[in-house]
Amino acid sequence: MYNKLPDDKIFSENQYFSVGAFRKRDPKEVFVDCGGYVGDTVEQYLWHREGAFSKVIVFEPDRDNYNSIKYRAERILKAMNMECFWGQKRE
Repeated sequence: MYNKLPDDKIFSENQYFSVGAFRKRDPKEVFVDCGGYVGDTVEQYLWHREGAFSKVIVFEPDRDNYNSIKYRAERILKAMNMECFWGQKRE
């Protein structure tokens, strides 16, 4: 009846970031998300880029979704902005 494809052939958690343009890291890159929903794509982008970008711009008209994006951004910034080291001595 139906040709059953493995899940990885029809779905990718990195659906946007598996495209070739997203594979190279450019610290001057500006990422624009038009219709940011709750910020899930921006969060994936931030973790995928590992800090190699210039800025992120998100457009979201729905107030509840916008507030979710703000909350998510604050949480991510707390996680990313900790000046510390791990180990017995600083090198």
